[in-house]
Parts: sequence; structure tokens; C-alpha cells
Amino acid sequence: MGTTPSTVSLIEEHNPESAWVEKSPPVRRTPRPGTTVHNQGWLAGRVATCFPVDEVPVADVQHPLVVRFYFGIELAHVLGRLAQGRCEPEAGASTCHGRIKESTERLMSAQRAGDTLDQMPYQSAPKAFLSALSLRDFGRFAECLAPDVHARLLLPRGPEVRTGREEVARRFEGWFGGASDFEVLDTQCAQIGLRTRLSWRLRMSRDGQSHEVVEQVAFVDAEPDGISAIDLVCSGFQGE
Repeated sequence: MGTTPSTVSLIEEHNPESAWVEKSPPVRRTPRPGTTVHNQGWLAGRVATCFPVDEVPVADVQHPLVVRFYFGIELAHVLGRLAQGRCEPEAGASTCHGRIKESTERLMSAQRAGDTLDQMPYQSAPKAFLSALSLRDFGRFAECLAPDVHARLLLPRGPEVRTGREEVARRFEGWFGGASDFEVLDTQCAQIGLRTRLSWRLRMSRDGQSHEVVEQVAFVDAEPDGISAIDLVCSGFQGE
């Protein structure tokens, strides 16, 4: 006996029974059902059936006025993990560690800058020099100078060299200490590289009768113990 394909019972090839018996539909390939949402929360790339997908309007949606990153949550999370002694090397933690390190370095840099300024009060010596000269306070004037200050003075009658705090202070006092009607017309202070440029223009009467105007320009070096070098040019006393 040969093999023949199986057929549906009670059904003829061209004359099927019309009551209660139906012919099985042909087997076709259908899509396998699958999940419609990935674990990441994105929409699925395909759906199980070919149903239409329509957009659904959502009511009462409030949009934010300002959109920004709030790093405080992440920072608090990392600090909490650090306090518990179980901080793991995560990407967010590395970022927060970087920000904490940068903030700490800025604070330390500012503290070092403040300490440096506290250790360099001599930077105000040139301004104190001008102030003392304007007031003709030669005791305070001498305190602005270093003990071994070296002054080179270019005067109308020729150059002079003075060394030492007391000698330089006496030279300035000899110019302006005994004058009457003393008036400060102008003073200037400017930084030129590592040196400081000072200038002053004064009006006075040395004989009590006539008035004279004198202007001097000096380039000075300031050290921790005061002004250590003075290079001065003098116009001479000019009558009005």
C-alpha cells in the first residue's frame, strides 16, 4: 500500500458538507507577539499586529519656565556615599569628585593669595612715601625707606648720590622742610614693570616773599623693609 496525504474527514474535494463541518483554514505565517516597550522606556520598533497607531492628546500639561541641571542632588548623593564609606567609581561620582576638587583648589588658591598679600605690605611703601612727603612728615617719610636705601639724584647743578635712610630723609627735608606757603599741586603713582613711578609738583616760598614751583620724578624699588632704590630727576625751583 502506498502513502497518500491525509485529508479532512467527511469532506469531498469539490463538494464539502454544508452543515457543522468546516474546512480548516490554510496555515500561514503570522508575526509572533512580543513586548511593545523596551526596558529603556523607548517605544518598540515593531508591534504584533498591523493596527493603526493614533496620537492621543494629553490635557493639563504644564511646561517648566526654566530648564536647568540641578547638581545638588548628585553632589548630596556622592557625599552621602562617601560618609558611609562605600562610594563606588561611577561616572557621576567622578564628575562630582572633580567639581569638589576644583572648588577646594580655588579656596586654597585664594587663601594662599591672601597670605601672600599679608606678607607683602611693602607694596604700599611708595604711596606712603608720597603721603608723608605731601604732609612734610619726615619721620614717617624715613620709615618708608629701607635702612640701606640708595638714592641717585639728578639735579640741575649735577648728580648726587645718597645712601642710608637718615641721609636720604635729611636731603628731602632740606629741600622742603623749611619752606612756607607749602602747597601740593599734583602727585602721581604708577607701576612700571617691577618698579614704581612717583611724581610730585609742589609750590612754596623759601624766602618768605617769592613763590617757586618744583617738580620731581622718581623711579623706586620697593622691598619688604621699604624703598631700597630711588632714581630721581628734579626740575629745579622755578620762580613764578
